[in-house]
Amino acid sequence: SDCDGDLVDGEPDTDGDGLPDCVDPDVDGDGFDAGPDDCDDADPAIHVGAAEACDTIDSDCDGSLVDEFDDLDDDGDPDCTDPDADGDGFNGIEDDCDDLDGSMYPDAPELCDDIDSDCDEELVDGFDDSDGDGLPDCIDEDDDDDGLSDEEEADAGTDPTDADSDGDGLGDAEEVGDDPTSPPDSDGDGLIDALDDDDDDDGIPTADEGDGETDTDGDGVPDYLDEDSDGDGFSDSYEGAGDPDGDGVPNFQDLDSDGEDSTDDVDDDGDADGDGIPDFLDVDDEDGPDADPDGDGLSNGDEAGLGTDPQDPDSDDDGLDDGEEVLVEDTDPLDPDTDGDGYSDGEEVLDLGTDPLDPTDPPQGDDDDSATDDDDATDDDDATDDDDATDDDDATDDDDTGVVDDDDSADDVVLGGGPECGCSAGPASGSSWAWLALGLLGAIRLRRRP
Repeated sequence: SDCDGDLVDGEPDTDGDGLPDCVDPDVDGDGFDAGPDDCDDADPAIHVGAAEACDTIDSDCDGSLVDEFDDLDDDGDPDCTDPDADGDGFNGIEDDCDDLDGSMYPDAPELCDDIDSDCDEELVDGFDDSDGDGLPDCIDEDDDDDGLSDEEEADAGTDPTDADSDGDGLGDAEEVGDDPTSPPDSDGDGLIDALDDDDDDDGIPTADEGDGETDTDGDGVPDYLDEDSDGDGFSDSYEGAGDPDGDGVPNFQDLDSDGEDSTDDVDDDGDADGDGIPDFLDVDDEDGPDADPDGDGLSNGDEAGLGTDPQDPDSDDDGLDDGEEVLVEDTDPLDPDTDGDGYSDGEEVLDLGTDPLDPTDPPQGDDDDSATDDDDATDDDDATDDDDATDDDDATDDDDTGVVDDDDSADDVVLGGGPECGCSAGPASGSSWAWLALGLLGAIRLRRRP
C-alpha cells in the first residue's frame, strides 16, 4: 500500500518469507499450507509425515498420539505420557508400584508368587514362610533355611518346613550328610538319624547327649552316637541318664556315678546289699531291698521289679510319685501319659481332676469351660465335689471311721485298727503298715487334687 516494496511493514512474519502471517498460506514455512496437511501452522515440526516423538503432540497430524508407541490400556495416550499406563485406576507415580501391570496396585489380591501385587513391599502377606526369610514357602527353594533344598529334603524324607525334623537339637543338614538320597541310620533301626530322636538307640534321647560335638571319653565318637560315652566299660543304655549322686552329670557321662570317690569300673556292677541297684549306681551299698531312699512309698526291691528308679521319686517326671502311681492311681510310673490322651498323668490327677486311665477324659480340645471344668456336672459343684455326700461334711466325713481327714481330733488315720473295729492297741503288723501307707497316699492325693 505504501509502495515501499515491503509487504510486511510492521506485521508478523513467522517464517521470514516476506509475506506477513496474515496472508501467508504457510506461516511456519514447513512446506505445508495450513489445513489437513499442517494441523499447527505455527509450529514447523508439525505437519503430515513429520517425525513423531512420544509426547502429547500429534506431530504428524494423523489424529493419534500413539503411533508406534506402546499404549498398554488402549486409552489413546502412549504409556510414556499416561499417568495410569495400565488402566488400573492408580497413578503410576504416586501409588502404583508397577504401572505396566494392571494386576499390581495398592490392596490388589495377592497370589503366592514372587510378585508384590498389593504394593506393600512384602511377598509373604498371609502365606506360609517357615524360615521367616521374607519368601513364602511356595517360591522358597529352602523353606526352613536348614541348608538342604526342599528337593533334597524330599529325597531324604525329612520335613522341608522344619530345620530339625526329629527335634533332637541337630539340624537336618548335619544329620542327612552329603548324600540326601542315602542319609545315615547310625543304629540300624530303619529310621534315619534325621528322623530318629535317639540316634544310637541307647534309650537316651539324642537331645540329652550333648550338642552333637560332645565327646566325653575323647574317642572321636560324639556321645549321641557312642555306645559307652564315658568309656567306663558300661554301656550308656545300662547306665542310663539318672544322677544318683546329684552332681549334675548323668550316669552315662559320669565316671563316678554314685559319688563314692571310686570309679564305676572299680565299683563294678555287683549288688552288695541285694537291693537291685548295681553298686556303681548305688549311693548306699548297705541299705538293702526294703529301704526307700527316694521316699516314694516303694522299696528298692519293689522298684527293681517295676523297672523304676529307686533313687528318683518320680521316674517318668509326670508330677506323680512312683508310689502314688502304683499304689493309688494304677498308672504306669514309666509312662508320663498312661492313657495316651495328650495330658500327663500328673496334669490329669493334680490339675484337671480327670481319669488318667481314660483317653476320652478329658475330651480332646477341652478347656476350662468344657464338660470337665469347674462349672459343669463333674466340677467342684457336682455330686462328687466338696459339698456332696462324700465330702468333708457328709456322713462319711471327719467323724466316721476308715477315712483320712484333717479336721477332727482323733480319727485322721483310722484305717485298720483302733477301738472302732474291735482291734487291740499294739505294734502295727506288716499289713497294718501297708494299709497305713495306702491311706497316707490317698490323703496326699486328696490334698493335691484341685
